[in-house]
Formats: sequence, structure tokens, C-alpha cells
Amino acid sequence: MLGRLCQGIADGIALPLMFAVILDQVPKKKVGTFMGLGSLVIAFAPAVGPIYGGIIQDTFNWHFLFIILIPIIMVTWLLGA
Repeated sequence: MLGRLCQGIADGIALPLMFAVILDQVPKKKVGTFMGLGSLVIAFAPAVGPIYGGIIQDTFNWHFLFIILIPIIMVTWLLGA
């Protein structure tokens, strides 16, 4: 429960911040495109996450789900830095 609470708090901060950054950094002509992409990412993850997790759990051991996320997290971290 504590993990879900932290996740909810982080989402509450990150989502408005993402849209504020889009509105601040993106040229006026492209704001709609970037807002749409941001919304697509937000809508896509809850739809695909359980399916992806179920396929991984069905095919491999549940530990593999965490192992496969490590390279994705590292690449995202490096791109963000």
C-alpha cells in the first residue's frame, strides 16, 4: 500500500509538470501535437502494462519482469540526464 501511495503522489506531481513543460518549451504551432503525445503515453501505459506483465509472467518466471526492466530504466535515465 505504501508503494501505491508513493506512486500516486509521484503521478500527481509528474503529470501536471509534464503538461506545464510542454506548454512552456514547445512552439505554439506544435503544442497540440505534443499534448496529444503526452496524453497518449498516459493512456497507453495502463492499457498495455497488465497485458505485457501477463505475457511475461506466462512465458517466463515473474522475476524476469524485474530483470527486463533494468535496461529500460538505465536507458531512460541516461537519456534524461
